[in-house]
Amino acid sequence: PGDRWAEGILQHEYGKLWDAFAADAGRLGQAHEGRPDTFDAYVTTLLSLLERYTWCVPSATYRDYPNIPLYNHLKVTAAIAVCLHATGWLENAGCRFLFVEGDLGGIQAFLYESAAPSQTQEGSAQRLRGKSFFLDLAMRTLAERLRRALELPACNILWCTGGHFSLLVPDTTAAREAVASFRGLVDRWCWEEFLGDIDVALAAIPVGKADLEKVDLLLERAGRALGEEKHRRFATRLRDPRFWTLPLKNEVCRACGRDVDKAVDFPAGADTADAQKRCPRCREFEAYGQRLPRTDALALVPYREGEAGSVAFRSLGLAWRLLGEGDTAS
Repeated sequence: PGDRWAEGILQHEYGKLWDAFAADAGRLGQAHEGRPDTFDAYVTTLLSLLERYTWCVPSATYRDYPNIPLYNHLKVTAAIAVCLHATGWLENAGCRFLFVEGDLGGIQAFLYESAAPSQTQEGSAQRLRGKSFFLDLAMRTLAERLRRALELPACNILWCTGGHFSLLVPDTTAAREAVASFRGLVDRWCWEEFLGDIDVALAAIPVGKADLEKVDLLLERAGRALGEEKHRRFATRLRDPRFWTLPLKNEVCRACGRDVDKAVDFPAGADTADAQKRCPRCREFEAYGQRLPRTDALALVPYREGEAGSVAFRSLGLAWRLLGEGDTAS
């Protein structure tokens, strides 16, 4: 970005971008050379380099109005190639994919849940910031968890923003089983962590080559499938007896209004100070909100019990470390 429009031939500017990208890509290749165990990290970092250098380069000025960045074109092309490789595509047989889309429900109610406005002033700004941050990480974690279960590279996550995520997946038996297993895992996570206040609708629709050429119709189909799934919230949990019972506890969080165990969930001194009568989850959100302005980077790592200073997704087996200046992910 610059203050003025570049004068002269833009190809020269593209040349500068290419030279810088080639240099960074070369260093990246050297860092991972002979390390097959770091292939996933290599691809993820390579995607970041592509985004850095090609987000403002048009994908095809010779054919269409240049409104698609080269980065998006390259990423989707790579995702399609991964699926074709996995399914053994033949031209006359057509290529088959699964378009998987997830939708996070209950966002507004979750953000603004309150026991009583007069009792939630202290720490409310930090809680709201922490909740918004948590929801964004939740979407990223869900998409990443499904990607890893499908053993796909990062390019197959097409987007993950605004309460939605989507993946392009090869239409194989193993992929369908992984999506079904992931659906049960997510339902369990939503119920155990939020008692159903947050839910995830997940739709997987088979698509072919012709469908990929008409993305507007594909998204319309996916939207209808998601709408149907929203009417079957927690369908995978209906046979679990714990789903139908909710043991009452002996106190209420002064921030969100949830039942809590007075002896376990409140900090020492809470009996004499209503302001401290906030459940562990609300205190966690406040801590996220307080630390976020001092956070320079995030690191996605396997979840470890009792690890402090991270945003944990226990049932999903992942956590995000909030790293400040001088912190490391190791």
